[in-house]
This record gives sequence, C-alpha cells and structure tokens, in this order.
Amino acid sequence: DRPANTGPGFDDPRLSNTDAPNTGSTGGSAWDTEERLAEVAAPLYVGSAIRDRFVLVEELGRGGMGVVYKAYDRSRDDSSERHVAIKVLNDEFKRHPLAVRALQREARKAQKLAHPNVVTVHDFDRYCGNVYMVMELLSGRALDEVILADGTGGIPLGPAMEIIKSLGAGLSYAHAQ
Repeated sequence: DRPANTGPGFDDPRLSNTDAPNTGSTGGSAWDTEERLAEVAAPLYVGSAIRDRFVLVEELGRGGMGVVYKAYDRSRDDSSERHVAIKVLNDEFKRHPLAVRALQREARKAQKLAHPNVVTVHDFDRYCGNVYMVMELLSGRALDEVILADGTGGIPLGPAMEIIKSLGAGLSYAHAQ
C-alpha cells in the first residue's frame, strides 16, 4: 500500500526536496553545528514526507529523545522492507550538540552490526531542521509492555531467561565488534 501524497507536511515548503541540500547523512558532520541544530524544525505529522522518500504512516511512540514513526520508504524495491521506523529527535535533545554527535557516532557504529538481536540502523540525518534516525521496523511487543502485562508478579523464569539470553547475545555481539 503506497500512502497518498496528502496530509500535513506536504504543503510545507521546507519539506520540498528542492529546498534542502544533501546533508551528508551518517558519515558527515557539517550539519551538526550548534547553529544548524538550533534551526526551527519543520513540523512533522502522519502524512508528512522526509526527503520525498519517507512518508510517515503512524506514530509508534514518544520518549525523552523524540518521536518514533512507522514510515513508508518509497525507494525500497523489496515489498517486505518497504516500511521502516524513523526516530525524530525533539528540540530538547537537539539543544545538546554533544548528545546528538554521540548518537550519530552510535548510529554509524550500529550500521556495521548484523545480528538478529540488534536493530538494523539504516541512516542518521538532518532535514529541514529535523534530526532523524532510520531503522528497521520491528514487530511484536516492547519489553516494557511485556513486563507490565506479564510481569505483575514477575515474569516466569523460562520466558525471563529467553529475554535475558537474547539481550545478552545482542550485547555480546555488539561489544565484540
């Protein structure tokens, strides 16, 4: 299903591909100066497009760093990977350039990892004042949901050990790299 080119954001001139230069993506740092990070971000909503490539389909969650969206990637040919997760950093997080640079370094390192227990990071970039990270879209329940729903009296030992083994395997692999 290809989302229609409608909704908030499509009429914002700052979201037009012709108005924003290529930023260099994860590998570059020309865009992460305090002045550039202080740029007022173009508002993003479900239906908005980033770089005329990622169409925001639905909001998946909000946290201390920003908002995570499910997005349709117009450039992917493989229909099974047409959707990605995009984390858009909030203005509060962007006010700390060292934190943004640290996250950029971590994204660059994560792009080199290939393990079933480590999320795949595709890109980390800036566009129209928005700093964002593109990752594989995961399905299933979040760990905090599992703990809240299944762990009121503690998660049973078997499922808890499976979670711990998976977390440990991913962490071990990442540290070995």
